[in-house]
Amino acid sequence: MPRNQLPGDIAVEPASEITIRVRGPRREFFVQFAIAATALLIVSMIAILCWRWMTTVAPVLLVIDGNPSLETQPITIRARNNGSVIQLKLLRQDAFKTICYLLPGIYEVTVGATNTPILIHEIVIQDSRGHMLNLTNVHPPTTQP
Repeated sequence: MPRNQLPGDIAVEPASEITIRVRGPRREFFVQFAIAATALLIVSMIAILCWRWMTTVAPVLLVIDGNPSLETQPITIRARNNGSVIQLKLLRQDAFKTICYLLPGIYEVTVGATNTPILIHEIVIQDSRGHMLNLTNVHPPTTQP
């Protein structure tokens, strides 16, 4: 029994006699290809996220604040660019406030029936900040003296 070996130990050959082939041309190519493919995927994912972020238009909040006299009056929001229409009503349970989300553009807000409007107001939405339309001082005409 050699001096450096204890009973029950396994005899190990010296390191100079062990040959282990760790690298080869095919393995090096595979590792380089895997690293390049991973880097390409990460760069493409970041590019897609940036492109999507730059080209997506976010809607803008419009808050309409009214008064109890406008409870029965319809509120119509009409887009000038494509003619889309949103119909709203001010309700007592919502404290005569309502919200809607609009894309940037020019809108015409009509309070009251389309044949006899109480108010026609134009809103230009350009930025990402919310807008408020204050109708607390708007009252429908009365037929009573």
